[in-house]
Amino acid sequence: MQLSPPPQLRWLVVALLALALPLRASAAPSTTKPVSADSSPAAQASTRAPTAPAADPPSATPVLVDVYTMGPGDYFFSLFGHAAICITDAQSPAGRCYNWGTADFSDPLGLAWQVARGRAQFWVGTVDLPRLLSNYMAEDRSLYRQRLSLSAAATERLVALLHRVDERSKSLYTYHNLRDNCTTRVRDILNEASDGTLTSDAAVQHRDQPSFRAISYEGFAGSAHLIAGSLLLFGRAIDRPISRFEGMFLPRILREEINRQLHVAPEPIFTRKGPVPSGPARDGVLLLIGAGLFIALCVLLLARGQRTWQAQFLAGTPLGLIGSLLLVLRLASPLAELRYNEVLLLCWPSDLFLPLLPAQYLRTYLNLRLAALCLVAIAVALGVLRQPLWGPLLFAAAPLLAAWIAARRWRHDGAPA
Repeated sequence: MQLSPPPQLRWLVVALLALALPLRASAAPSTTKPVSADSSPAAQASTRAPTAPAADPPSATPVLVDVYTMGPGDYFFSLFGHAAICITDAQSPAGRCYNWGTADFSDPLGLAWQVARGRAQFWVGTVDLPRLLSNYMAEDRSLYRQRLSLSAAATERLVALLHRVDERSKSLYTYHNLRDNCTTRVRDILNEASDGTLTSDAAVQHRDQPSFRAISYEGFAGSAHLIAGSLLLFGRAIDRPISRFEGMFLPRILREEINRQLHVAPEPIFTRKGPVPSGPARDGVLLLIGAGLFIALCVLLLARGQRTWQAQFLAGTPLGLIGSLLLVLRLASPLAELRYNEVLLLCWPSDLFLPLLPAQYLRTYLNLRLAALCLVAIAVALGVLRQPLWGPLLFAAAPLLAAWIAARRWRHDGAPA
């Protein structure tokens, strides 16, 4: 059953999507004009961008086919990089670049909800090559070019495939941040034009690579809050091993496979001058644990100060809101990574009612919650549950344990029990 939540709950969806869902889409000014999903304000203001290297001069006979991959940038929607494919020929002597990361961001709330529902429509945007290079240089993002040496027939097929999507209505597709995005579209059109070259090696189809979640830590490196958000929001579907072909949703892996299978080494066009964000994945786990311990300490201090209602409210509200959001996604989203989330075993929507329960029922409820957490911990230790749950588990356990202590020592009226 697919349900649509009431409007007042939709902001909750966006709150965690903004933390963990790599749309690779930059919010545009409040206008209905479509913008590139990987364009920052610097990219839009091309008049302020530095002068880019001139595009290679067109040749009278050959058609030049270049794949450009861009490194991560400093703003959220650029963390995973970007990819585009450019054609230089008699029709487009300055180079015509195709970018599958374009959407209408005039309603970011609605777009985020459509992504969660698996209904977000993206399309191809085109730009001339000098402007493409200028935009990404202005954002201080590394640029790599791979000039393909395709046969005449393959080049002709590729150009024909690209011209099919010259019109927006013919390039619409349903966006998925992991399986169908700006980079996978470049991968697929190259594979089709080259008669399956990128899938000719059977090894690329074997699911022996790290999971989507493990690879996502690369984009979230140095951002503990984004890793923590992804641990809460994304379910077990992204924890299975993936194939190298699936891994080409990342520009870096696409670049490596073009080098390996098409024998075209990447040529650095521009190298990032600023530091590259870095940090271990465990930072997100530590942030969740720290947040849980901080909430627990505040709960105990409030209860000791005879503010037990506020203490139970603080203990239950974060867990209840997260549980409510995950339940909404469970009912409304068709995406497996949002529907089947084991964090729902830890964060219950019913936790929102902690401050409303009479003392005798409150203690029973907290006993039940702590027992459930113990069962989840055993299941995680035995490998029954697939997701990395230790961070979310301790995030939930600390406030609930503090609430249990407060319910034992102080009554709801603030007097010692």
